Amino acid sequence: MNRTNIIAVMSGIVERSFQETRSLGGGATIHDMETAAWKAARQFGQLMIQAQADEAGNGYMGSRIPCECGAKMRYVDTRSRTVTTWCGQMTLRRAYYRCDSCGTSAFPLDKQLCMPAGHFSESIIEAIGYCSAQLPFECASETLERLTGISVSQKEAQILSEGIGAEMDEELKEQAQIAVTEGLDSASNPDRLYVTIDGVMVRELDGWHETKVSAIYDGVSEAGSDGVYADVANDITYVARKAPPDEFGACVSAEAQQRGEANAAEVIALADGAVWIWNLVDAYFPEAVQIIDWYHASEHVWRFARVVYDGNEDRCKSWVNEQLELLSNGRVEELVGQLRAMTGLRDEASAERADLARYLETNRERMRYDEYRAKGYHIGSGVVESACKNVVQMRQKRPGMRWSAGGSQKVLNLRTYALNGKWDEFWRNRRAKARSGAQGQPNLLRAA
Repeated sequence: MNRTNIIAVMSGIVERSFQETRSLGGGATIHDMETAAWKAARQFGQLMIQAQADEAGNGYMGSRIPCECGAKMRYVDTRSRTVTTWCGQMTLRRAYYRCDSCGTSAFPLDKQLCMPAGHFSESIIEAIGYCSAQLPFECASETLERLTGISVSQKEAQILSEGIGAEMDEELKEQAQIAVTEGLDSASNPDRLYVTIDGVMVRELDGWHETKVSAIYDGVSEAGSDGVYADVANDITYVARKAPPDEFGACVSAEAQQRGEANAAEVIALADGAVWIWNLVDAYFPEAVQIIDWYHASEHVWRFARVVYDGNEDRCKSWVNEQLELLSNGRVEELVGQLRAMTGLRDEASAERADLARYLETNRERMRYDEYRAKGYHIGSGVVESACKNVVQMRQKRPGMRWSAGGSQKVLNLRTYALNGKWDEFWRNRRAKARSGAQGQPNLLRAA
């Protein structure tokens, strides 16, 4: 269809739109007008997309074109492909080539137009991926259809979203490798950069497994209602991976480097007492100030007290308050001394005391809470605990959910890209790579 015909058809679309609202008489509402305009816009859009696709031709490049194997692909025939776009369906007629030597086939037009595999346009794939980052696949497909009129089944939503999540995974692994071997540059200059780490259990097909989570943020000093200055979390970004500590640590390091770790005046690592966490911190953030979460430390004291004062809540509370006062003032050694001076303990209590003393001695340099408060540091891991809920639990721990290991990570990637504000950048880069590939090698696309 030439442009003159398009203009004529467009005039007809506009006229029909007006007729639809006029037929309602004086009872036409803004909703009626909006509905008619939206219908007309989609019809016009579908017309324009199809016309421009027709102008691109069918991708015919001669009877033979080079194949990656070194032989030649031969032109076979022209084959149709229907693609759903925001404005409706368009049909492409594409020259089809096949290599008799290696069996590879190609549609050069698909490469030229940067067409994704399947029967949806890239914009729709992006939209369903974003919806799936927030909602279960079934809800994501229903939401997309209700808002846009585009129908994507639950299974298609899963396949398309996990495909994008897999691409994101490759990018994250590449960034982690660069972070470890060369380092990543950043223009950010945070005063205090917090690296907080925790874990959350997710149910998979073969049982429960831990997803490791990190929340990284700037600490901005602000005065509270009491006039005392303390850090407030600002610009939080997340890492969430089902991975061994070393692989997870590399990804955390990559995110921290992009957040300006090298330029930060201070880096503060805050977590509970898990050994793997502090081994990770020592390996990837050796200069960081290390802080054991206050709630985690106090829970250890409470656990011992409940064993010693079993059934006597008043004595338990009184003793705990005294010990937490020592801990709050950074007098860890004095607390350990009081523990060791206790006599007449039952076997169970004696074992709990040994565990508590060992825990305090191992982490004493991470429990200088008086110094931390004086500097306005965070001593609680509330930010990363919220991250476990926001990043993982809200999407992956809904009633009845069970995940494959690969599917879980791919959806986590979608979610962290969306939450970290990297979604648009990912798609810009993805489109730029596809466009570059189309310009560089227009005839070497393998068939979708």
